[in-house]
Amino acid sequence: MTDDIDTLRKRAKQLREAGDYDWSKGRKESAQATHDQTRVIELKVKEMEKQLPQTPARIDHKALLAIMKQLPGDYKPWGSDDRDAPPDLWAPDCSCGCVFQARIEGSLGADWGVCTNPDSHRVGLLTFEHQGCRKFVQGKDDDVT
Repeated sequence: MTDDIDTLRKRAKQLREAGDYDWSKGRKESAQATHDQTRVIELKVKEMEKQLPQTPARIDHKALLAIMKQLPGDYKPWGSDDRDAPPDLWAPDCSCGCVFQARIEGSLGADWGVCTNPDSHRVGLLTFEHQGCRKFVQGKDDDVT
């Protein structure tokens, strides 16, 4: 569908340019016809654009929080696991340097990644660094991606 929209946009641009040219030469009828054709195409493009899936203008921390999957095994407040409860009294999370945290690109990678630990309930999922799990594996600083 986006190919169709791009084709229509190009055609509308061509007609606008032709219309401008005709108008400047005093060919009023041709310019008006071209303007009408351009308007019809632009309206068709707008209708087609309404059918395209909408994407957020900006992906930020709040947007990722809204789409991340929350599971019971996640640390509170995202799940029911209390990381400060016995037996550990405090359990580390991805922010402590888990080797299985594959960070996403860009500035959001400081807080977000995908869990790659096959033993974790979060494997393959977008994960906030403090969401964590008890399958944490400490790595060296240069191991963290």
